[in-house]
Amino acid sequence: MSAVIDALCAARAFIAPHATPEPAYGFFPGGDFDPRKFTPDAENSAEEIAAHKALCEAWERGERPTVARSGRVDDVSLPGQPDGAGGRTEPIEGPAIVCGSSLGMGVYEYFDREAARVLGLIDEALRAEGVEVPT
Repeated sequence: MSAVIDALCAARAFIAPHATPEPAYGFFPGGDFDPRKFTPDAENSAEEIAAHKALCEAWERGERPTVARSGRVDDVSLPGQPDGAGGRTEPIEGPAIVCGSSLGMGVYEYFDREAARVLGLIDEALRAEGVEVPT
């Protein structure tokens, strides 16, 4: 084998695990993630389950609405909350990290889309050279 094919085979071995779907648990990933690949927990609120159902129906119609994902929010203003011990938490003003989703928590398959794209390119190049690639 040539050095290029050897390098492609080594790159494939490195990247393939990142391109393979694995089960994950947490908040709905958001963005352009397909909601039909997310199973919300039965304990989620009725509003979260209804929002998931509506989003799945939209995707079935070919629409691609997005759901905000957890992450940095630059303009937050939250009042202090009771802390359970007779006091209040400090109010939050300005940037904050928000964790959550309007669809609640559940199970989904996670994989690195960029790794999957690159794996496809590597496989295509190897097949062009007559190298058998696992499916």
